Amino acid sequence: MDTDEILAQLDPAQKKDLYADLGAFAQNAAKDFKQDPIAYSTISTALHLKGNIYLHVTVSLHMGDKDVVHPVIEDIQRLDSLDAYLEALNKPPAPKIK
Repeated sequence: MDTDEILAQLDPAQKKDLYADLGAFAQNAAKDFKQDPIAYSTISTALHLKGNIYLHVTVSLHMGDKDVVHPVIEDIQRLDSLDAYLEALNKPPAPKIK
């Protein structure tokens, strides 16, 4: 299932949660991104939305107006269960290549 199909299956409340979570995620990553935009340009995370929807989301961060960092969804995978979500949360981050 591709990103557009997954987004189309989310109800309005779930979409609101998704975009709020990604906005907070970008805001939290902004300081690191501004210091090293290459290393922090693409980040993945697991999210739990209302209705027990579990997602693994990869976003790219972009600098917008007034030095605001914006997330852009690059990939979404729907996780099948709470266990898959917890496993995704506990995976160590991929090593950064410089």
